[in-house]
Amino acid sequence: MDVFMRNLKTLSLATASLILLGLAQPNNGWSDSIGDKVKEYIDNATEALKNGIDKLEGNFAAIQDYLDHYPWKGIIQTEATSGPVTVGHLKLNGHSKAIVAAPGQTIAAEVKCAFDPDKSTFFGHYEIVIGLKGLGPQVVIGSEGLADGKTKEEFTLVAPETRGIYEIRFRPAKIIFKLPAFSEWLDSEGHEPDAKTTIGLIVVK
Repeated sequence: MDVFMRNLKTLSLATASLILLGLAQPNNGWSDSIGDKVKEYIDNATEALKNGIDKLEGNFAAIQDYLDHYPWKGIIQTEATSGPVTVGHLKLNGHSKAIVAAPGQTIAAEVKCAFDPDKSTFFGHYEIVIGLKGLGPQVVIGSEGLADGKTKEEFTLVAPETRGIYEIRFRPAKIIFKLPAFSEWLDSEGHEPDAKTTIGLIVVK
């Protein structure tokens, strides 16, 4: 375990170093390369997490305890901002950031949300779409309208039917002409929310 934790800290420091290096360079095509390397380090950290979970051999209580005490730096942010919206402090069945679940299990979730009107160029209604990386949106929150300031939103998620580790991500949705917020999960180029919006994990065993 000590070796594993040291490796994770090394990955997190390397990720931070790459980001700082990128910020110090002129924007001449380096960003894609830096982004690819950051993704590689995050993928490596996630793989290390998976290996640690696998060693617990399906013991739900042991896996949840492992997740509850895991140093999430470099994988999950306590708060993440996308556009004018900040989402964070995710709780899943009372656990912070991550939970182990059975296939198809319903999970009670809550997050704190904040809306900054100074960062918005859209004079309309915002909602927040929350879903799983690679699988799509699951729920829309803030349907009463995101207020200036912080609010707490409660909702449910459903664990995938296939075992694995799933990232919980979000995207602010501009509601225009009552189009469904789910339609905002993919951007204009067909991309789902990126890694910087990862606020939690579901581990399906």
